[in-house]
Amino acid sequence: MACPPNVNPWLCEKLKQMGVIKDPPGSPSGPMLSLLIQIEPKAANDVIATLRKMGLSPSQPFFFGQFIEVEAPAALVPAIAQVPGAVKVNYNMPVRIPSVSASYVIPPFPVLPQAPINPPPSISPLAANDKFIPTSVARQVMGLPEDNVLRNTLVAVLDTGGPWPWHPQVQGLTEVAMSFVPFEPSPLDGHGHGSWCTTAAIGREANTTYGLVKGAATAGSKVIFAKVLGNLGMGQTSWIIKGMEWAYLQGAKVISMSLGGEPQGGVDDDPFCQVINTLYKVGVYTVIASGDSGPDLWTLDSPGFCPNALTVGAYVITDNDISWFSSNGPSARWYKEHPQDWERDYARYGDLIVKPDVVAPGGGRKEERLRPWEYIYSGCTGYFCGTYSGSLMLGYPYEGLMGTSQATPLVAGAVALAFDRGLISSIDDVKNRMKAAWGKEKDPRWGWGLFRWQVIAG
Repeated sequence: MACPPNVNPWLCEKLKQMGVIKDPPGSPSGPMLSLLIQIEPKAANDVIATLRKMGLSPSQPFFFGQFIEVEAPAALVPAIAQVPGAVKVNYNMPVRIPSVSASYVIPPFPVLPQAPINPPPSISPLAANDKFIPTSVARQVMGLPEDNVLRNTLVAVLDTGGPWPWHPQVQGLTEVAMSFVPFEPSPLDGHGHGSWCTTAAIGREANTTYGLVKGAATAGSKVIFAKVLGNLGMGQTSWIIKGMEWAYLQGAKVISMSLGGEPQGGVDDDPFCQVINTLYKVGVYTVIASGDSGPDLWTLDSPGFCPNALTVGAYVITDNDISWFSSNGPSARWYKEHPQDWERDYARYGDLIVKPDVVAPGGGRKEERLRPWEYIYSGCTGYFCGTYSGSLMLGYPYEGLMGTSQATPLVAGAVALAFDRGLISSIDDVKNRMKAAWGKEKDPRWGWGLFRWQVIAG
């Protein structure tokens, strides 16, 4: 039995594997699922009323009116898909930090709606000569200007939360913050990843053991961040989408997201891509990590595989090459397994769908076996801060990490600075200028090359 056409194709395949949708038809079964339903905004009240008649408890529409979430038995998915006004039934996909130095296990499908329980981060053994490269050096590699204070442009960082207000790189700035993690009401970072990304994107200058740290840009008066992943580095798609909408309401021009999960079908099916498209149309631009599932091809995460995102891979300064862990294109595994979908969508989007778009310093080495590894060093507040750099002190305010997570906020801050200086009017300007400077076919590892300020500034 075929899925109804408005069931997400990824979800449809999973339901068939579970025996909920059978061929030939059989008795439906299956566990409770957390679903994310794309709706026609004008039909929201009718959709909600119908779902309630089915014995379900749907949420109110998210801000843009595109989605509602609901917990439902897997057996009801085909019926939900038939509700008038329901555009597509998606899974509320787990999302996590794509950090090679703080990796997590995604629970197998299905994930029940309660808070996920995850193991602590795996600690990579440090070699005595591993390099801790402060963000000031990464900025130099990218050619970023020293005068980097944002006057009119706001960056929002969506992650495990933001730095505590006492941190030297944000001290004195107004923190505009919100948590979308149901069981963690404080938006302050208890993990370390989100505060690192915030200071790397827009943190003030500070002296540290390993040299000067400084954001790609520097916040002028306020710092915007949202906790969309819990203190164990995990979240759900709905939490991130709510954070993206909130960032828009706060006036952010650039949204930095160092996170990812398994794509749900192609780019026209995946819920993240729908929200990114909406933000793109209103002039808010997303800078997103490609993921840390390399070195193989076809290993992109979502939302990094979305065409209208600026997707960032990780570059190794020592090797002048791509980090071994950086997720490579041309896109996600779904397209490798469904080549007809790739042909269709490549014909529609061209090289915008080939990812990553750019790379930036993210640490590591070009091969995992090579040492010393690079760690990019910046501000941090959280339980593992100081672990990798050997400063095992509670509340130590700096840390060295490696991953596409580290490359992404550097590019996000630089893009915000380009907007602030009037050098670009959309994210397309960044892509077009990098493409022209690259001068050849887009590469599934490099994209259009190392992000360089000189190229963007013309």
